[in-house]
Amino acid sequence: MSSRALFIVAAVIAAVWLGAGVWLWQALIAPKAQPPEQTAAQAPAPETAPEPQQSLTTPVFEDIKPSRNITPPGTTPWPMPEGPVERLPADPIPEPPPEPPKKTQITRVIVEDARTLISGDETIHIAGIETRDADERCRDAEGYDWPCGQAAITELRMLVRGRSVDCAPLPDGAPPQTPRRCDLAGTDLAEWLLRQGWGKPAPGAPDAYREAHEEAQKEKRGEYGRAWGRTD
Repeated sequence: MSSRALFIVAAVIAAVWLGAGVWLWQALIAPKAQPPEQTAAQAPAPETAPEPQQSLTTPVFEDIKPSRNITPPGTTPWPMPEGPVERLPADPIPEPPPEPPKKTQITRVIVEDARTLISGDETIHIAGIETRDADERCRDAEGYDWPCGQAAITELRMLVRGRSVDCAPLPDGAPPQTPRRCDLAGTDLAEWLLRQGWGKPAPGAPDAYREAHEEAQKEKRGEYGRAWGRTD
């Protein structure tokens, strides 16, 4: 074999070994390229600061636009507002009124006279009315004399009939004989007596008492009418 042929063979073998070495270097030694990330991490959105709230006690100023003038002809127009309008805080809610004192229930009531009740050791004087004494007599328009004081007691006894009566409590420090307003099942005893014609309103009595008394006089009831018990 000639020297030229040997040179060619040696060149081919060297090229083969060089290619094999490059392939081994790429497969075993060279670092692999990292694939790019598909999606980039999104940066968190910046937090928005909350809007400051206005205090309830701080006046709020607002600009009010001028409205349409609706003043009738021949009338001086009302001055239009200018500048900001101040909104004042609302007034505080008032406290509810105190509840009226609860009434005291009086049981086993005995009618002593037309304005006096007895329950055990307790004596109650009915307020707002003045009545005749038990032995007092009246004379009707026809001249008949009759026991109107006893008639008033009898009428009140027929109404009460031993039932319980509700009376206003005595004020603090008031003596036991202080008159008190009393009612029976919602019926004011003093007003009932006046409406039936058995007495007259006491000084300072409510208007309803005076109206009941005037009604009895107009209708001629009780002591203002005919003698009690007359059948002729």
